[in-house]
Amino acid sequence: MTTISLRKKVHQYIDDVDDTVVKAVYALLKELNKNEANNIKRLTIEEYNAEIDKAEGDIKNGKYLTHAQAIKEINKW
Repeated sequence: MTTISLRKKVHQYIDDVDDTVVKAVYALLKELNKNEANNIKRLTIEEYNAEIDKAEGDIKNGKYLTHAQAIKEINKW
């Protein structure tokens, strides 16, 4: 099932359940979001530039996917 399909299902469930469940789901999602925000590692400018340099090198060396190839890969998920 794709993420889009899952989101639609979740929305349907939320529309059909009572307020207690909606509040519980909201609390869970809020906590998960807070934890994710706390785990984000900021890159230094040096790390950022190194990633750009590597990506540019990969492109020059032909290490990339075309749009069609990327879509094929995504569809495998």
